[in-house]
Amino acid sequence: VYRPLLDEMREQLVTTAHHFDELGEHASNYVAFMTYVMLDGEGLLTRAERATVLRELPRQAFSTLIRTLSNAVRASEKNADNYWTNRARDLSSLVIAQLNDGASANESEAIVTLCLALRESFPDAVTLFRDILHPVEFFGKKFNGLSESGKCAEYPEPALALLYSIVDGNTYKRDDELQTCLRLIEAANPDLAHDYRYRRLRDYC
Repeated sequence: VYRPLLDEMREQLVTTAHHFDELGEHASNYVAFMTYVMLDGEGLLTRAERATVLRELPRQAFSTLIRTLSNAVRASEKNADNYWTNRARDLSSLVIAQLNDGASANESEAIVTLCLALRESFPDAVTLFRDILHPVEFFGKKFNGLSESGKCAEYPEPALALLYSIVDGNTYKRDDELQTCLRLIEAANPDLAHDYRYRRLRDYC
């Protein structure tokens, strides 16, 4: 992104959010582009300007925004924790403030994928997002990386909190992944076997 050009377009980029419905087929491209602009932190837009953009965007735009945010964190690979701390976390907090109805199932899937891309920052991301997550279907097929990632053993309580947020009896399709995660969590912290969240999830297995 050519920074001098963006500086000149700064006001137009922010105010375009108010005219989202007029963008037609280009609306999703605008949201994806603005997500990367906002991930630059104070470099391109102030926090107040980023908050303004998010307030102006209609609810349906947030699916693209959250998916783009998740992809950006995942693409940073070995630098994911640094990217989360210095770029993605602050934008995530601004996004959450706009989701009064919580995240949809598809948005929750993207958020979980973001969390799984992190290492040391995994507990922080789970704590930030868990209250807005929605149960997802086919948990085991979509997130079998949780048991293999080592997070259940290294961060048993955050892993349990994440599972409790995205698995419920209405959407869960029985598979081995949840059982494996729960075994790893209990092995890492036996006290969690008495936690109401653990007992509820165990009932689904």
